Amino acid sequence: GAPAPELAQAQAQLLEYKVYPDWMSLGTLATLGALADYAHFSHYSKPTGLIEISPTATHLVVLESTGVTFTRKIDLGLDSLTPVLQKKLNLSKPELVSKLLFAKTFDFSEIGPDLLKDLGKEIESVTGFYEAHTGQALGQIYVSLLPESLSWVGEILAKRLSVETVRPNYGPWLK
Repeated sequence: GAPAPELAQAQAQLLEYKVYPDWMSLGTLATLGALADYAHFSHYSKPTGLIEISPTATHLVVLESTGVTFTRKIDLGLDSLTPVLQKKLNLSKPELVSKLLFAKTFDFSEIGPDLLKDLGKEIESVTGFYEAHTGQALGQIYVSLLPESLSWVGEILAKRLSVETVRPNYGPWLK
C-alpha cells in the first residue's frame, strides 16, 4: 500500500514518541473499505469519488462496484489556498491566513469557490479524463482528511462537479 521506506520512517517516528502499535494500516485503505461498504449499503448506482486533501497534494480515487478502478494524484493541496486567501483578504502574514483557514469562526461560503478555483479545476480535469475513458460519470464524492472547520470544501467541490456529497447515515449502516 505504500513504499517501505515511508512506512519505516513513520514507524521510527512512532517509536520515538514511545508509541508501540500492534499493527499499522493506512488510513486511506480503511476509508476506502468503509466507503465501498457504504456505497453498497446505499445502493449507489454510479461510481463514488474519494478525495483526500493533504497540505501539499490531493488524491482522487474512484470506487465502482468492482472496487478501485482509477486513482490520480494532484499536486495541489490545502497549502494552495493560503496565497489566494491572503490576497483576497489583504493579509500580510501567511501564518494568520492559516489560522483563519482552520478557524470555525469565518464563513467561507462566499469566497470558498474562489479559494478552490485552481484545485477544483484540476479535480474537474481528472474526473473529466476518467469519464471520457470509462463513459461513466461520478455520482457522489466523499472528501476526507479535513477538519470540521473545512467541511465547506466538500460542498463546494461537489457543486462544481455536479455530484452529491456522501453523508454517511451511521446508525442504519452500522447495524
